[in-house]
Amino acid sequence: MVTWLCLVSTADEQGAGTDANVQLVIYGKNEKGESVKSDEIKLNNSGDNFESGHEDQFKIETIDVGRPYKIRIWHDNAGTFVAWKLDRVSFYRMMHQWHSQEFVLEVHF
Repeated sequence: MVTWLCLVSTADEQGAGTDANVQLVIYGKNEKGESVKSDEIKLNNSGDNFESGHEDQFKIETIDVGRPYKIRIWHDNAGTFVAWKLDRVSFYRMMHQWHSQEFVLEVHF
């Protein structure tokens, strides 16, 4: 298993936040060049997540997907305020206590 710090930034605009449940899948390439993907990961850190202008942090564990090249991120439309404008997603692969490897994935709509 691999531990990641996942940072999710919501756009700093009125109405950009959501109360819906957010999940993601990470896609990567292993050392053999084969495509690998994680299971669906629910992003929930017990906070008031995905508010306008905020960056939320999640510590997640996945199978080793190698070097990430894309993600699929979505929400389930649950709750009162479900619209969401995602701004940025960054991943830090935690190597050991004082070292990590950063992966920033562009958001395309």
